[in-house]
Amino acid sequence: MKQLADLSAMTSFAVDPVALMKIEAAMLDILAVTPGEQMVVAIAPHPVAVKAIEMVRRSWDGLDQPLFFRLALDPAQAAVFLGLETDVVARALRETATDQGKLHD
Repeated sequence: MKQLADLSAMTSFAVDPVALMKIEAAMLDILAVTPGEQMVVAIAPHPVAVKAIEMVRRSWDGLDQPLFFRLALDPAQAAVFLGLETDVVARALRETATDQGKLHD
């Protein structure tokens, strides 16, 4: 299974061990029903985003099931990691942002 995390809008973060454990528990639920190799592609175009995803990645060190993290600088690079055409991720992110905007109207 492949997952995408867009951290490009992240400007800062605070270490919250309880929140991190909740995220990890949700991930474990996904991993439990999805055998095989797992990959998380994170769009992390700046140092804050890189630091955040590296913290998450380190928390998964030693996991029995393969979980790979790939850091992408932009949506096009993320698409390449995911095996998609280069504009697919950018289009999906725009559509998601539009849909989220509708929720706030």
